[in-house]
Amino acid sequence: QKLVREAHDEFNELENRNRELCVLSKEFKSELAVARATASEGDVRREHLAEELSGAESELRKLVRQAHDEFNELEKHNKAKRRSWEALEHRLEAREHKVKTEELG
Repeated sequence: QKLVREAHDEFNELENRNRELCVLSKEFKSELAVARATASEGDVRREHLAEELSGAESELRKLVRQAHDEFNELEKHNKAKRRSWEALEHRLEAREHKVKTEELG
């Protein structure tokens, strides 16, 4: 009878421990599901950010290209203006020289 009682007590302890382990297992599975969901959300967010970054890089390249084109246009315009001013200066110098020559001559 003593052995039966000990076996019964041991069985009860094992059952209690089994219940505790089942609870822990459910908690672990629940936490694991939350962790997986969080990781999945992180993956989605990371993909979204990667798409945004790619779009921003593309837009930046476009703007840089546009700025280069505008700079080149301004550079052409400045060169044309410079040549125009130089031509005007030469004509003015020639006219001044002509006037001085006529005054002297």
